[in-house]
Amino acid sequence: MTTTQLSEIYVQDYGAAGDGIADDTLALQAALTIGISAGKVIIFEAGKTYKTTAELRVGIGAGAYARLEGRGATISCNAPSPVRSVLAIINDVAIIQDLFATGNGTANSGIFLQRGSTSQFTNVHTYTTLVDGFTSFADNDRCHYKNCSARVCGQLFHTTGYAGPAPAYIRRLVSGTVAKTSGTSCIITGTDTYFLKTGARSGDFISMHAMSPGNTSAEWLQIHSVDSDTQISCKTHPASKGAASGLLYSIHVGDGYHEGPGRADNNINQIDNFLAENTAGAGIKTGGLYGVRVTNLQVNAAGSYPVVIASNDLQSIGSVFIGVYFELCAAANNFFWEVPRELQLILQTSPAIPWWLLVVSTGVRSLINKMQEIQDE
Repeated sequence: MTTTQLSEIYVQDYGAAGDGIADDTLALQAALTIGISAGKVIIFEAGKTYKTTAELRVGIGAGAYARLEGRGATISCNAPSPVRSVLAIINDVAIIQDLFATGNGTANSGIFLQRGSTSQFTNVHTYTTLVDGFTSFADNDRCHYKNCSARVCGQLFHTTGYAGPAPAYIRRLVSGTVAKTSGTSCIITGTDTYFLKTGARSGDFISMHAMSPGNTSAEWLQIHSVDSDTQISCKTHPASKGAASGLLYSIHVGDGYHEGPGRADNNINQIDNFLAENTAGAGIKTGGLYGVRVTNLQVNAAGSYPVVIASNDLQSIGSVFIGVYFELCAAANNFFWEVPRELQLILQTSPAIPWWLLVVSTGVRSLINKMQEIQDE
């Protein structure tokens, strides 16, 4: 009896070696396509490493389920040029467990999800991606991420004056300085730069530091649009002192978990026991109108904010964070939160952790301060 006659199929039956040397791309893609079309669970061999040289894609559609049991196996992408992700799920509901997705600096995301509402990821871990660990691109409602992690995500594009500690994620050089215009807007200008090639997105952050090496500042910008290879339009951070002109800068591209672009219909997703570590950007960045439900989140060494709740004038309602811990994050262990339509953010954590929500409205800030006072009593 062949495995296609059973409820499960095994990737080795389609020629996948899992030795980390042979190119298993075609074998794995065949197993995925055939298994999902037949409604089977795709089983990887425990502990094996499967080398790929292109993105693996799941996209049968029409209500199909992509059910993968990794058994601790690793899909290790070694593409000759950057690909969108190690594993992309499009138009299917994914149920994936016990799998590692390693980008090796050749995949933008570990897991890319689009139109995959109610998907479930359990014990799925990403590593060394060019941009995000998990990208919830669009139309992904009520998905659940449990016991997952994203480590070493993204790229820091910095000027030659940057003298901070070398991060675990990839560093690349840009040039030029910040040119302050008027009001809350700023323009990043550079010479011989390649802003369009950085992958920087609307909502990503730019940190600015003084001209003398090692003298960092608390100035932050948020990208509104990448206009050309030599110009980025930004808005100043709500808490910025407005002293941006003439400063060198670093562009932070890549989050542990990222929703978007923009609103993109990512609503009421649930994240439980999630670790984001060594991310160039945020630990998690959300964008749905109806916010995430997060429990037991740990963010270590985020390049910008540990958590970004909506961005660039978007609004998010009803985000919940319970049991959250941040450490060694560049933006002072803060939340970045755009003004919501309704104040429905719930924070429950140890009073020993400083909670500052950097928001545009002082009225909302006052309510948050009152919430903290009540929590501390």
